Amino acid sequence: MVKKLMKYELASYMRSLLPFQLILLGITLLHRFVQLFENDGDAYWTFFSSSTAIFIIACIVTLVATVALCIARFYKNMFTGDGYLSFTLPVTVHQHIWAKLLSAIICALVSAVAILLACSIVTAGDAFVELWKAICYLCNRALDNIGGHFIAYIVEAVIMLVVVSAVSMLLFYTCIAVGQLAKKNRVLLAFGVFFGYYFACQILGTIAIIILTTYGEQLGIYKLLSWIENNSPATDHLVAAGLIVFNLILGTIYYLITQHIMKKKLNLE
Repeated sequence: MVKKLMKYELASYMRSLLPFQLILLGITLLHRFVQLFENDGDAYWTFFSSSTAIFIIACIVTLVATVALCIARFYKNMFTGDGYLSFTLPVTVHQHIWAKLLSAIICALVSAVAILLACSIVTAGDAFVELWKAICYLCNRALDNIGGHFIAYIVEAVIMLVVVSAVSMLLFYTCIAVGQLAKKNRVLLAFGVFFGYYFACQILGTIAIIILTTYGEQLGIYKLLSWIENNSPATDHLVAAGLIVFNLILGTIYYLITQHIMKKKLNLE
């Protein structure tokens, strides 16, 4: 059932995201066209700077629009009038959440690939060749210096990126679910929950840094840091694994909160 839900979700997402992708492609081609007239004149550099700025803005807008669409669709389908139809389907709450989450991750991946392709088109030619030469040189140097650890770093980075993306989306789902508990101003409450959570994390992080800085020696933090420095890169893998596990725990908490509210305290508009 999750596959069937994802089929319709992705079709809807792609219809909504297609205009952004086409606009990004148009701006990319325009920026590439401007580069064909490269010279030292002021007029060229004015057009080049302007098209570069527009291209960067288009990339940012594409990513932001993707995230915003995924969040808005979750709210609309689950907690507005559309929810009456969504929850009459022979689908569990778990399946609804998983379908939304996996579809959102795929859409984010598609947008990221589109932006990478756009960047490749913009830098096509000598700049693209030089860029790949630099990347290959750095990769070879890394392999020579740390060997197989470099491959492990890449794998860990990819896993971390996917996990953090999923956890971030689940956080948005949780804020929306908590916000719908209100009778009025649900969206406003969802924003309030998100920013309140963010500021609480910042305050707790600041307090933790102050404690570690002030009492680091008594707590043995400096010895631990020294040990980590002397046992790198193996320790780096342990740290990466710890961060991945920590984010998975956070994601599980967000998921359970969202699932509980949707199952026990659903309050459709």
